Amino acid sequence: MRIKLSNLTDSLKDGVDVFLCSASFEERCFSIPNAIKDLEIQDKIIFYFDDLYESIKQNAKKIQKLLGPKSETVNLQIGNPGQMLKTMGHTIDSLVEKEKKQNFFVDITTFTHEGGLTLLKLLQYKLKSDDQLFICYTGAKEYSYNETNPEKKWLSKGVKSVRSIVGYPGNFDPSKSNHLVILFGFERERTKTLIDIFEYDVVSIAFGSKHSSITPEHQLINERRHEELFDFYPNTKKFEISLVDPYETKKEILNHITEFKDCNTVIAPMNNKISTIGAGLAVFERPSIQLCYLTANSYNYEYYSIPDDHCHFFKIESDSLSSDSCRIPGE
Repeated sequence: MRIKLSNLTDSLKDGVDVFLCSASFEERCFSIPNAIKDLEIQDKIIFYFDDLYESIKQNAKKIQKLLGPKSETVNLQIGNPGQMLKTMGHTIDSLVEKEKKQNFFVDITTFTHEGGLTLLKLLQYKLKSDDQLFICYTGAKEYSYNETNPEKKWLSKGVKSVRSIVGYPGNFDPSKSNHLVILFGFERERTKTLIDIFEYDVVSIAFGSKHSSITPEHQLINERRHEELFDFYPNTKKFEISLVDPYETKKEILNHITEFKDCNTVIAPMNNKISTIGAGLAVFERPSIQLCYLTANSYNYEYYSIPDDHCHFFKIESDSLSSDSCRIPGE
């Protein structure tokens, strides 16, 4: 559901017990906290990375001041996924009340793909069956806003490492071929690096469809850059996904990989955070899929995005969180 940020509280009439968000170098990290700052919320947690940019730490303090009493900052390390898992896990443990039904509200806007998926996995594992989980995402009105030429717009550069996301290890059969699925955004060079490094037997690249993207302008850039990649790698498979509905994304991913059921599947979520949540939901249903994360060498932190004045709001249904394979490594 797409709604104005100014109307967001109308969608939270059942109340919020726990609010979780992530500070960033982007102005977008303030959008949802600002929209809900007057709500009575028992616990408000602002995660931030203390090993990336100093502005992230400063913005975490600004969000804490904005949210007022009962808000707390929690530092994570982007270079240490084990620390992130442990710290997030301990934080969630301190928030869950055994005898009380709770409403959790997560602003996924400026979590990293890995951070958002790690949090989603922990919530799957730790929330009670009657708890409710709501997710919100603020899109960007414009990316790389100092560039007027769409061809020169960029968000991040380089690939420092590629790693499996903790909690989404997949189940690999060495006798099978390997299928790489990339949920592609704007980042051609990083995508090329991923394809070239691993030389998967089958590569599929997904892009946002015209009817389910955040803006037509973003969709056009996404589709054009996808076509350029297809020119480089003519044997790749292509399909469309929703960038506004994680359940549609989940369905589209699962439908596509059904064609390659004899392959091990790895998904690299590189588009927006809604589609990333959709990838997580797909793995909840089919745990044999592995999710991976590409750490970047640098980000366009000065001109990354201009926030939109709308957000996308949805509920994660309880049946999506139930799984026989929701154990977290190290728990």
